[in-house]
Amino acid sequence: MKAPFQSYSLTIEILSPVHIGSGESVDPYSFTLRNNNNHHWLIALDLPKLYSSLNGSQRARYYELLDRADIPQLREWVDRHANSDHYLFAVQIPELILYNELKESIANPERKVEVELFTRRPDNGMPYIPGSSIKGAIRTALVDYWLDDQQNNRRLLSLVNDPRPNGQIFEAHALGYFKNNRIDLYHDPFRQLAISDASLPDDACYIDSVKIIRKLNSTRGTAPDPRGIKMYRDMTWSAMEGETIQTQTQCRLFQPEVKQQCNLPQAIDIKTICQACNTYYQPEIERQMQEYTPRDEYHVWKPLLQASSDLAENQCVIRVGRHSHYECVVLSKPFNRRPHKGAGATRSYAHGRLPFGWMRLTFTPDSHHR
Repeated sequence: MKAPFQSYSLTIEILSPVHIGSGESVDPYSFTLRNNNNHHWLIALDLPKLYSSLNGSQRARYYELLDRADIPQLREWVDRHANSDHYLFAVQIPELILYNELKESIANPERKVEVELFTRRPDNGMPYIPGSSIKGAIRTALVDYWLDDQQNNRRLLSLVNDPRPNGQIFEAHALGYFKNNRIDLYHDPFRQLAISDASLPDDACYIDSVKIIRKLNSTRGTAPDPRGIKMYRDMTWSAMEGETIQTQTQCRLFQPEVKQQCNLPQAIDIKTICQACNTYYQPEIERQMQEYTPRDEYHVWKPLLQASSDLAENQCVIRVGRHSHYECVVLSKPFNRRPHKGAGATRSYAHGRLPFGWMRLTFTPDSHHR
C-alpha cells in the first residue's frame, strides 16, 4: 500500500551560532560553575534530586535562604552541596575570561545577569532543534513567496493597514483558508508539511555573551543592553567558527493525491520550499554583513557566504531562533508594517562578531517512501 506521504531525510548544517530557547532565564541557583583541568563548565542541576538528598537541618537552611531571597548565599549553598550525582548536563564555557565574568556577575546581587539555555530534552539534557522552528522559518518564506503576485489585493492591503491587525486572519485570507467568515485550519496548506525535531551532539553547544552591535553609519562598536542586563546564551558552534555541526531529521509531505483529497489551497513541494527560502533569506546575509560589519571583519563571514551560495535545487538557507531580527520574520512590502522607531539600528551578535540563526537545509528523498 502506498504511503500517504513522501518522506525526506533532512540534513541540517549550522552556519552561524544558533540559540533556540524558551525565552526564560534560568534561575541563578539552578546551575553551578566548575573549572576542571582548565576546562570551564556551566552545569545544570537536578534540583529535586539535590533536595531529596538533604537532611533535615540542610533543608531548613535552604528554605531560610529562599525565604530571605538571599541569592548570593543561596548560590554559595547550592555550590557547596551539589555534586556529580545531581548534574543534569554540562555546557562548555570556552574562555576563562568569560567564565570569571559570569561567575562574578552571578555572585553580585547588584548586577543583572541573563543566562538562557538552548532547547534541551528534559530526560537527558541533550540539545535539539525543534522541527517547529524549522517549519516556522519555511512558513514565513513560503507565505512571502506566494504573496508576490498579490501586491494589489485590496482585501489583504486593508488587513495589513488595519489599526489593530490580526496576523492569523491576514494569513488565512492570503493562503485561502479563511472560509465562512472564520479561520478553517483543516484547509491550512501547511498541514501537508511535517518536520521532526533534530537532536544535536552533546558537545554542539557552548556558553557565550551576546553583545548589541550598531549599524556602521551610526556610532561604531558595541552598545550596552538597554535594560542594563548582561546577556549570556547557550548557543551552537558553527561553520563561522571553523566547526562542523551537522544533524539529520525527517521531513514529510503529503502525496499529490492526498493534497487533492484534502482540497488544500496551495501545494507544497521541495523545489518550491527551496526557491522560496533562498529568495527570502539569501539577500539578508550579504545585506546584514554590509550594514553591520566593518570591512576588515568580512573574512569572518566567508564560511556563511560560501555555504549559502551555489545551492542545489534541494538545498536552501533559513534563519531560526532568537536574535533572527525583524527582516527575517516579516513579509516583504507592501505587506509588512513599519517597525517601531529605532528598530533595525542594532543587532545582537554572539560575542559581538557573529550573527545568529543561519543554517543550510538539504532534502534527500527517502528510498522507502517515494
